[in-house]
Amino acid sequence: MEYPKFIEVKRDSDTLTIDVQVIANCCHNFLGEAEVVGNDTLNLVYTSYGGFCSCACMFSLRYKFDTTFEADYHILNCVTINGSEITGVIPKKD
Repeated sequence: MEYPKFIEVKRDSDTLTIDVQVIANCCHNFLGEAEVVGNDTLNLVYTSYGGFCSCACMFSLRYKFDTTFEADYHILNCVTINGSEITGVIPKKD
């Protein structure tokens, strides 16, 4: 299995929730942020930091966004993780 990977991408009303799994050092914590790339791609960025252990663990990360801005801006269609080639599809708003 290739990591990072998308677990779920879903919309609830004006909230977009994206769950991903990553493999990182077991002693690390994470900083998360996001950026829009091009006109329609959301790139989720995570940075791991902390002490060093001699093991690697699977972590689940959740990103939540208020999507009320989409009425005034471009609609996001795709999502990537740290600029990887792995792409998820963002469901359309109802």
